[in-house]
Amino acid sequence: MASVDSSSGDGNNGLAKLSLSTAGFSYAGSELIRWSDTIGCHCERSRSVCSLTVFAYPRHRRSGKRERRVIRWQIGGFQDAKECQLHLLAALKSVGNSAGAPPVEPDGPCPSVTWPKPCLILLNPRSGSGKAYDLFLRHVNPILADADFPYQLVVTRSLDHVRELSTSVPIDSVSGIVIVSGDGLVYEVVNSLLNRPDAEAAVRSIPIGVVPAGSGNAVVSSLLNYLGEFHPDNLIQHAALSLVKHRPDSLINLDVGVIQTPTNTDRPLHCVLSVTWGLIADVDAESERFRILGGARFGLLLTKKCLAGIKRYRGRLSYLPADPANQLIDSLPNFDQPVPTSWTVLERDFYTIGALLMSHLAEDFFPVTDWQPDDGLWRLFCVYPCSRSQFLRGFTGAAKGRLEGDSIEVIRARAFRLEPLTPGGHMMIDGEPMSYGPVQGWVMPGKVRVLMSGKCQDMPAGDK
Repeated sequence: MASVDSSSGDGNNGLAKLSLSTAGFSYAGSELIRWSDTIGCHCERSRSVCSLTVFAYPRHRRSGKRERRVIRWQIGGFQDAKECQLHLLAALKSVGNSAGAPPVEPDGPCPSVTWPKPCLILLNPRSGSGKAYDLFLRHVNPILADADFPYQLVVTRSLDHVRELSTSVPIDSVSGIVIVSGDGLVYEVVNSLLNRPDAEAAVRSIPIGVVPAGSGNAVVSSLLNYLGEFHPDNLIQHAALSLVKHRPDSLINLDVGVIQTPTNTDRPLHCVLSVTWGLIADVDAESERFRILGGARFGLLLTKKCLAGIKRYRGRLSYLPADPANQLIDSLPNFDQPVPTSWTVLERDFYTIGALLMSHLAEDFFPVTDWQPDDGLWRLFCVYPCSRSQFLRGFTGAAKGRLEGDSIEVIRARAFRLEPLTPGGHMMIDGEPMSYGPVQGWVMPGKVRVLMSGKCQDMPAGDK
């Protein structure tokens, strides 16, 4: 719930009462408002009263959630209010600038503020439990309005519609593509951008944004956790705030995995989240019919499989360890050729394997604690056969980033090859089905850019 604070200013010299500091700003002696909490300000005129309205989202002291706060200052004249707004916006836009731009001086010339090109927002109305459009209207659109964030909303009709939009949008017409959906639509947009004839220019010119409206929401959970903005009870609002607070010169660079199978070596798939096999893939695929339950569908199927007895899968996992001596690679041998001798090979029974490029596999499953978005590494999450009690203890711990016992392991690797030896089962890429069989992958470090820069950093000390 928003709180509204109002104060009055006398006279027409409102700009002289605006104080900008390295930490934040204030007006006419009011309390300091931090740059890192502020997303926008509006200038309003009602009859003879002019006001400057500031929109901030500070953290709640106890819960850690960001909550909307509206601060309204009455200013004598509209021109004074407009100049205050422009100075504030210019200073706010300079925060986080790589050049360390100082705040705009209140007694200096009135700055010009340029507005970016609109973002293309792709909203999948069927994602998750089917409430994406309602979530957007209730939780995202008010934040975009507070920040004067320009956008064009398209409610998608099908995956082909998403692919068509992502492959045809001119690179100079938008400032990014924002996905309001689950992890699967992120996968589709990234693959569409990388399959364009102008792919290299497209991925550098069209960054992506993610607002969670799916079941797992692992991609946005990983990004927000990395930025220190993850809150399980307020995920969609924190994602929207991180989106509007991004700075074009300090976007996150995100790794992309290149995934080959025996039938697609000439046209590989690309992933940003994971390739899974065994239990995790089974739960993901078989819980689709419970999509109406949202993220709870994963726990329901996992519990069912634990009670029935977890299936063992025989497989061969080969990987290039992430040693300093092993540099980044950009190709792998064909499947009819053995892996190089510098690789490690494990042939044994598994419950599941997940080749991860993120810290999370779902909002509430956090097995990788040392994740960096552009370090060029896979984390191979392996669960080995064990007793039911050992599995439950280990899997529950891994969900919270704790590796306990010998039944669960996370291996850092530059590249991998997975060869299932047990016939039948599921394999998933970024939560979407893929053909069951041998698969291998390497990483393109920092290949795509994300419309997030973390919380707005306070101005460097010494800038006045």
